[in-house]
Amino acid sequence: MSPLTALLTIPSQSLTTKCMIDFADRINSIPKMVFSKILEKADWNNTRLLRGNIVEEVLKLRRLPGKALSIGGITVASSLMKANLIYDYWLMVQPVACGSGRRLFDGLDGDLSSS
Repeated sequence: MSPLTALLTIPSQSLTTKCMIDFADRINSIPKMVFSKILEKADWNNTRLLRGNIVEEVLKLRRLPGKALSIGGITVASSLMKANLIYDYWLMVQPVACGSGRRLFDGLDGDLSSS
């Protein structure tokens, strides 16, 4: 289990703040979908493992009643950007600079405005 997962799933840790516990409770309670080709199961509360085509799966999810989808991860985000399936961008910038790795907007043609 990663430190972040531990923080989100074990809110009783002595170093957590009320804000962290509230966030963990909220994120643990909402439905989540994880796209993975390697995971065999998803252990996190209210989490479903999806192995199909990301674009096709998101199109299915959009047909269901409910609120907007929030996405994370560069592979999912890039796939949905290329398919023009992202209507609003709310970027959360973490105060970490790695210096290498994949970039979110690399490989995209044209503008990112929704049609």
